[in-house]
Amino acid sequence: MGKRNRERMQRIVAGHEKSIRAKVDKLAPAVAKYLARGSTTSQVDRLREMLHSGVLSASKLKKELSENAVKEMDKGIRKFIKKGKQPTIELLLEEYDKEVAFQELCNEVGLDRVWFESLAQRRLDERIQITS
Repeated sequence: MGKRNRERMQRIVAGHEKSIRAKVDKLAPAVAKYLARGSTTSQVDRLREMLHSGVLSASKLKKELSENAVKEMDKGIRKFIKKGKQPTIELLLEEYDKEVAFQELCNEVGLDRVWFESLAQRRLDERIQITS
């Protein structure tokens, strides 16, 4: 990403500039990477602010969150297997359960606990099929 896009993204995240929808769609993955640098609470706060100000659409946020959730579930499964633990839905959702602000943000875009439980079950089922 070039310097111009990085500076624009910082202005958008800070709320100093309103973006054009096409440019936001183009920059959305870069914004997500930029947001990943902070704590979970600060990330959620910035995402919520962007969502409510119209800088980031609910559908784009839902897509990014769901794609990232799949990666995080797989990472969690590998972590538990490496530690010699049998991964379960409850173990995979421990972090989700701790982050109330994240739960609220996910609920706003249509990703509730049932969705995360279903995802965990699918990822565990796929892992079992691969190892069988």
